[in-house]
Amino acid sequence: YNILLRASPRRRSFTGRVEIDAQARTQTDSLELHARGLRLLAASVVCGGKRLVARVQKHKERETVSLHLPRPVRGRLTIVCDYDGKLGAGMHGLYLAQDGTERAIVSQCEATDARAIFPCLDEPAFKAKLAWQVQTDAGLCVVTNGVPRGSQKVRGKDEVLHTFAPTHPVSTYLSAVTIGHFEASRTQKVLGTPCRVLAGVNKVAQTAFAQSVTAFVLPYYTDYFGQRYRYQKLDQVAVPGFDAGAMENVGAIFYRQTLLLMQQDAVSWSGQKRIAEVIAHEIAHQWFGNLVTMQWWDDLWLNEAFATWIAYKVCDVWHPEWRMWDDFFVSKMDAMHADGLASTHPIY
Repeated sequence: YNILLRASPRRRSFTGRVEIDAQARTQTDSLELHARGLRLLAASVVCGGKRLVARVQKHKERETVSLHLPRPVRGRLTIVCDYDGKLGAGMHGLYLAQDGTERAIVSQCEATDARAIFPCLDEPAFKAKLAWQVQTDAGLCVVTNGVPRGSQKVRGKDEVLHTFAPTHPVSTYLSAVTIGHFEASRTQKVLGTPCRVLAGVNKVAQTAFAQSVTAFVLPYYTDYFGQRYRYQKLDQVAVPGFDAGAMENVGAIFYRQTLLLMQQDAVSWSGQKRIAEVIAHEIAHQWFGNLVTMQWWDDLWLNEAFATWIAYKVCDVWHPEWRMWDDFFVSKMDAMHADGLASTHPIY
């Protein structure tokens, strides 16, 4: 996916263009993509050096669009869609996050909300590289899954176009973009991976604890899994409004501010342990969930359960005096209580 997103915290709408490199294994004159709440302004398919203009048919009930072509295609092709959309009213898809005076555009794609940001094949089994370009107001910080390649002023506008390197193949539910007034910690390299923690203005002093957790956890997992961290960088961002506690987006993990930032003289012992456990959980997903991904959502429980277990394990190794397994026992009892209710249901 080559994604160009034009968005600003000042506007309730956004525009975009996505180019999808794909391969049609059989001859077809119709292609179907996931898309929800997006208006496709133009769509075409380039195949064999020729551009075919597509007729767009929307399927609201299954959150897809069909692209009907004037003649069949087969083999390598590029699907091109120009579209616009509106920022979500909730905290899913692409939305405006707010906390007091802080405002930022934030994405949340799990489970099926990438389709509200760009047309795509929005199922976990379909992995592809993501190459972001984001055009937004000058003076704002942009974070995506990819490593920043550069930025340039947009002629005639007080805007900047930010370009990011392609990622390794990932599922669309791990797509990530945020735009706002963020400040970054110093970049620390952990086993060669550049790691940063980003927060709102004047909050960068609260990122030190998260950096120390990362510096221990990343090498531990590398050794434990026998696999190096596979992505080009690791940014962790405290966003001003987030529905989930955190989200393990490839190379750009988003958190509630209270679960990433820590003021050393104003946090309880349990609060400190909770922040460490959440960070360890999300970084574990970079292997278990992101690198190795379930074929379908009915196996999500295994993804989350393993990340939960190993987060307690690594925190216990790092700080045995925290007695993390006591906390784990309490959490397990809560789960057993919920499982004992008459309203419980099987995993499958």
